[in-house]
Amino acid sequence: MATWVFMINQRYHFRLLAMLKSYFLVVFIPLVVLFQLYLVSQLFHFNTLSNLLLNSFLYFYSQPGLFALYLLVGFSLCCTIWYASRLFVLCLLLLKNRKYFPDLAWFVTSTPKQAKRFPLSSNQYYWIYRLASKMARKLNIATPDIAVDGSLNVNAKVLPDFMQPSLIVLTQGLLNKLTPDEVEAVVAHELAHVAMRDTLSMSILDLLILLSIWFPVYLLHLVIDYVFLYKWRDKNIGFIFSSVLVLLTYGLLPLFILNTINRRCELRADKIAMTCVNPQSFVSALKAVHASQSQLPGTLDWCLLSMPKPVRQFVLRMFLTHPPIPSRIEAVQQA
Repeated sequence: MATWVFMINQRYHFRLLAMLKSYFLVVFIPLVVLFQLYLVSQLFHFNTLSNLLLNSFLYFYSQPGLFALYLLVGFSLCCTIWYASRLFVLCLLLLKNRKYFPDLAWFVTSTPKQAKRFPLSSNQYYWIYRLASKMARKLNIATPDIAVDGSLNVNAKVLPDFMQPSLIVLTQGLLNKLTPDEVEAVVAHELAHVAMRDTLSMSILDLLILLSIWFPVYLLHLVIDYVFLYKWRDKNIGFIFSSVLVLLTYGLLPLFILNTINRRCELRADKIAMTCVNPQSFVSALKAVHASQSQLPGTLDWCLLSMPKPVRQFVLRMFLTHPPIPSRIEAVQQA
């Protein structure tokens, strides 16, 4: 009884730490964005903008009520992402894979209610659930649910767990390309994120990158292409200009911080996954994913190839949320 209570307390302790880590990112990154915007305005002598930002900072920190409201909004955002991300992705999968929904062939779960509606033993993906269950016991975590996305892209991700087990989403393209041993290695990697409580913080990271960097880039890209470069919009010139402008003004430092954290989480998950599966299968899975995924958008290949190698490596490290797969293979072989 005492051991069981200790395990429950430890589980919620880890969840609390994950929430605090994610909450820190939500509060910290907007401050970094504004700080870089202030530095850029000072560098280019935009005195009106820099004075406005400085006065806003001083006023913000002189008002305890505003600062408390800022902290409360950050906490609410963390809770919303934790609770809503699973529902959002399941709804998205339902819209993308409507043909799978009537017989639940795309969703494998251990809950008795779902099992009565569709026997697990007759599900074509049940073997993945059994693999995940075996590795979850090794990592001392709850067995995840498994969802299969009908997309032919080669990809996998894991969603935060709170009231329910974590949810691992595998694409049909990944299942088509990889052998069962390689699929087991991919599932082990995703379960390692669950064991280290990376799921919430990585969801926060992805959302912050999307909102603080790529959303303004995309909007500015539309404005430049459709207003100023209508005849040349297929050349993607507007995207390059908007990326440079947004990153220069306020996106470079936050992007570097967020992607650095993401890459460290990925390398740590790789090392944990190596303890659960055959190392050769894990390396083989990385190579198969590397061969199936394009490394860069085709429209930007010419720009990157024209750069000196050190600059190209810096750009790749800046924009990649995952370490380059050759680097991951080298890291796991040295572990």
